[in-house]
Amino acid sequence: MAMSTKLIQVPVKGLRKQLGPNLIDEIETPECKNVHEVDQEIYNSPGLSDFGPNDDSLKLYLYYDTGDDSQLGLRINTNDNIKLAQSITTGAASRTSNKIKLKLKRNGTITAAKKVYVTIEADSTGPAGTPITNGTSADVLCTAITGTAGWIEFTFTTAFTLTASTKYWIVLQGDYDVSGTNYIEWEIDNGSSPYTDGDAYIYDSSWASAGADKDFMFKMYRDTTTIMLQDTFYLRGGSSFFMVCTLDRCFRYNSTSNIWVDLTGSLASMLFTGTVDDGFCSDTYPGDDLWLVTNYINTIRKWGGSGLLLVLGGSPPRCKYLKIYKDVLFAGYCYYGSEDQPQLVMWCDTGALETWTGGASGSKLFYESIDFLSGLGLLKDFLVVYKERSIYLGYSVTTSSYFDFDLRLSGVGPMNQDLIAELGNMLLFVSWEDIYIWDGTNSKSICSDRIKREFFSTMDPDNSLRSFSIVEEEVAEWHIFVPAMGDEHCSIEWIYNYDRDTWFKAKRPTQVTCAGWYVLDSTVAIEDLVGTIDQQTWRLGDRTVSGLISINVLATVNGELFKVDYNTAEDDGAAIESWIDTKDFTFTDEEGIRIRGHISEFFLEGAGNMVDLYTSTDAGVSYQLRKAFTLSGDYGVRHYPLRINAEMIRFRLYKYQVGGNFRIRQIGFRVAQGGRL
Repeated sequence: MAMSTKLIQVPVKGLRKQLGPNLIDEIETPECKNVHEVDQEIYNSPGLSDFGPNDDSLKLYLYYDTGDDSQLGLRINTNDNIKLAQSITTGAASRTSNKIKLKLKRNGTITAAKKVYVTIEADSTGPAGTPITNGTSADVLCTAITGTAGWIEFTFTTAFTLTASTKYWIVLQGDYDVSGTNYIEWEIDNGSSPYTDGDAYIYDSSWASAGADKDFMFKMYRDTTTIMLQDTFYLRGGSSFFMVCTLDRCFRYNSTSNIWVDLTGSLASMLFTGTVDDGFCSDTYPGDDLWLVTNYINTIRKWGGSGLLLVLGGSPPRCKYLKIYKDVLFAGYCYYGSEDQPQLVMWCDTGALETWTGGASGSKLFYESIDFLSGLGLLKDFLVVYKERSIYLGYSVTTSSYFDFDLRLSGVGPMNQDLIAELGNMLLFVSWEDIYIWDGTNSKSICSDRIKREFFSTMDPDNSLRSFSIVEEEVAEWHIFVPAMGDEHCSIEWIYNYDRDTWFKAKRPTQVTCAGWYVLDSTVAIEDLVGTIDQQTWRLGDRTVSGLISINVLATVNGELFKVDYNTAEDDGAAIESWIDTKDFTFTDEEGIRIRGHISEFFLEGAGNMVDLYTSTDAGVSYQLRKAFTLSGDYGVRHYPLRINAEMIRFRLYKYQVGGNFRIRQIGFRVAQGGRL
């Protein structure tokens, strides 16, 4: 008997990338890319847009750029200032650089095609006379330098390497004719320079000091850097600062001027000297309006909202983790007594961050198991001490120990502090073999065996500890970033919706190194939006377009910052490939015998501006474009006639265009018997 035409509707639950434990086999989605679910709709992932100035500011390495009150001319006579040089001293870690800026001006007129250039030279009681490897810059035409002092960029084709704690020279040279009226000048602090890591020298027939306490203006940049930390520092008065730490320096964002302000200072002694595997950790002490940061390799630093970073006094231990609890600073995984102590937690006196002996200060060695500390945190009214395979809760007591700690979870612990989401009365964390929710007493896995296998089998094991996560509260999502197999930094983004207990997976087009959030203080105006209303991915009332909210910020492996932008569907202007598949539908007659299906119509209910329909009749081996749907903002139903006879069919909704976006509520198709197999 022939099968009558049948309408098959697939709601959002059948479309979404539902990798959770409650799979519905009949409508299980086999695969998708860069999509999310919110409010029972599927939509393509939000894009990335520029955050602040993505210039080389965050690659700053060594510099002295203020206090210039005079100039020295280059090649002003036959034996006068034939070369000019500024010495520098590197920090306690070797670094590479490919760019230097000098503050220069031009006097008079210099013949066209004449040029200046920079060499980097070793020290030999002055410049050694020979550039280090790759230490000669490209030429800069003198005519490109104006009569007003400004920063002139000198680039190096291949980055040069600077050895740790070593003296080098930046040497300015030129090929124009010597002249007392037509020459290039280098801006100098002429006698009161606080830059104690170097000196200004001049070359006549030999090198000599330009004078005591004199230094030329310069900026040296890393060829590449890694953004290690993002944080928001709140002061009690209500103001806030967006903080960023690179491998070398700490910056704050000045939103008024749209610039990054260095807080580390020009002296090499204050540089951070860790590697990409020496993670940063920060917290705020509201009692004194202090922001605290550590990377384990260097001493704990503090900042109070003005001036430069300072070393925290009182001889605190170096530590990987720090946390404020009960007006006390706790330090975990410490370097103390001239040795690494990865199971040690120490704390200061109450309300005295720079007092680490006497009073209520103390320490505890968590040696009950051999696993190391992996973080410090807060849960309800407890301090949480995370270890790799156990978790303790700490609390204040009236005895002489001041704090006690109880083992609350054994055999399970987070991989690192950046893979923990603290949600008030519960914690989410990634362990070494599963992903858990924990309320301080009971824990359970939040993923199925299927997602567990995919999560851990696709993560690069050598770089797994570079993983991190961030919570997007407005959509109840925990975003976990992990490196894909073979990648050095994070390129896979797992999204867990803790309200719906659902999982999604996205592939980032650019590897990322950390995430943070920044407080917006303005709203999006309709007239400021790009495109038409139908092209927007937000809806009226969304928190993502309201004022005084936080936006999530991602740092790329290129040392740039981008905000997660729900008002765009591109990554910094580049289209994001997004798609979602249905299952492979097969057909049977009334007797349960497999038959071909005749698919006569496809429909979808959606909004946005565009989505392409593809079909596959070979389980996804190949796809055929059927229809490029034009959508609008009204969630209308679009129909498209089909004439397909097949034993199976899969539908794909696809977007890979700049400006394209879609939201889908449901799809469906009509099928009738198409003949026996």
